[in-house]
Amino acid sequence: MAKKTYCISFLFLLLFLFSCTTREERELSAMLDRADSLAESNPDSALAILSQIVLSIGKEGSGVVAKSLRMRYALLRVKIDDKHYRPITSYEHLVTDTLLPYFRHHDSKWLPTALFYAGRICADKGDAPQAIDYYQQTLDALPEGDNDRSRGLVHIQIGWLFLYQELYEEAISHLKHAYQCELEAKDSIYMAHTLQAIGTCYLKTNSEDSAYVYFNKALTMALQGGNDYVKNEALEQMAHISIWKKDFQKARAYLNMTLGSKDSSTIHVAYTVAVMLHYEQNHSDSVLFYAHKLLKVGNIYNRYTAYKALASIYLKKGQPELALEYQNKWEECDDSIRKQKNTETLARMHSLYNYQLREKENTKLIQEKNRQKLILIISFFSFITIILMLIVIILRIKEQKRRIQDRLEQIQKLQYRESIIRKEQSGEIIALSSEDNLKSLHERLLNSSIAIQFYERIQTETIPKEEDWTKLEQEVSKTFPYFKRTLYRLYPLKEQEFRICLLLKIQMRNKDVAQLISRTHNAITMASNRLIKKMFGKEECPYKDLRELVLAVGAEYGLCM
Repeated sequence: MAKKTYCISFLFLLLFLFSCTTREERELSAMLDRADSLAESNPDSALAILSQIVLSIGKEGSGVVAKSLRMRYALLRVKIDDKHYRPITSYEHLVTDTLLPYFRHHDSKWLPTALFYAGRICADKGDAPQAIDYYQQTLDALPEGDNDRSRGLVHIQIGWLFLYQELYEEAISHLKHAYQCELEAKDSIYMAHTLQAIGTCYLKTNSEDSAYVYFNKALTMALQGGNDYVKNEALEQMAHISIWKKDFQKARAYLNMTLGSKDSSTIHVAYTVAVMLHYEQNHSDSVLFYAHKLLKVGNIYNRYTAYKALASIYLKKGQPELALEYQNKWEECDDSIRKQKNTETLARMHSLYNYQLREKENTKLIQEKNRQKLILIISFFSFITIILMLIVIILRIKEQKRRIQDRLEQIQKLQYRESIIRKEQSGEIIALSSEDNLKSLHERLLNSSIAIQFYERIQTETIPKEEDWTKLEQEVSKTFPYFKRTLYRLYPLKEQEFRICLLLKIQMRNKDVAQLISRTHNAITMASNRLIKKMFGKEECPYKDLRELVLAVGAEYGLCM
């Protein structure tokens, strides 16, 4: 009784510990879900949640569930750091060597996210081909359904990578896919960015009209969503296009809109447009005013524009020293930009070269795996083929043995019937019509009108007609009822072979048989020998030739089957 109570208590303890572990894991999973939902809109709050569970997640668990929580926690850290614009290249080995293999084989729900951040890491490293490859895998891994926003985000990343690679047609294709996905998901924030990117691609391909349409759409979307950054970017590009078309009124309107923006991070955009517009309109003082402002806030490309404008204006004003000074600075910027572009070009080429090497190695591995699979498949089917051949051979041997046994039984029956005839026991075993032995049956057949007719054709050297052969067969079957059936049971005779047997049954010589069927004497002899071998195979035949066999079979007391 005490032992039973101890066992029950132990079981209750195990159930309690299991329920506690399961409850804790459910709570951790819920917190991870909460952090994941906040990662996009409020990464700081998501990071705060992760900091609360870091100790619990860090515990080593033995079950699959505990490991899945740790994998999800690690993936969320990568995601949140990316949302905080922190470098995520340090997570490369974690993502590619740990997270991707785990989610591929154990929890495919999070595989698209892991693939996406593998692409993001490669993009940050400047490995565009590998990044695009991961993004394509992400699209393939995304389940069908309401994931338009996720698909749109992936297409945006691919589109921007193609844009940086100066592959504008491919970039436009993916960006338009992204815009369609965002339209379905009603994601107005990303829609403005995407429209802006599509416009940039068209501008790079000298399709200013198409670019203007998309910049205008981006501007409308940015104004609706209060996105000053996209608004100012679109206004700058539209102003550039207007200046290029000499539509200075529109350009000034766009400039006024950018100058009135509250977003100080894009003020250089307004100054750039102002410099270009006033330069085209020969407003020298305004160009000098905005160019000097641009030098204080712009990047190297803005300084390039400012120095070039200043050099030109001071030259026109008759101040060659200042013009030369700014000309030299403009050339320095130009050299820096060229070097930067050359560096970027080399980086793209190096990235593409490394990617091609990886693809080559992957292709070799795939070919080797395919070769091994092919060897296994060939080996398997070869084994199956050998087994089937053995089965067929065994079945044929069994069938051959059965046939030999049947023929032996037939021979025994014939010998038995002949022994009975020799003992003249016809009254007990057989039933004859008017004759009382086999000899009288043969005599009756030989005296029949059709047999006599065949002998006459030998004398007249004429060939029998089809109706003659039919009558002869009928007469033989009438006299020897089992004749034909017995022969066909021994071997399926051809028509000419059966006619040879009919002529032998009426006791014709081989040369007469040869004459009636238009063959040589040797041909008849050879055909008879082959036929007796076909009937009995390699076994010993109880008859010396085909003639003796034919004369022995066919009556009710003959070899009947």
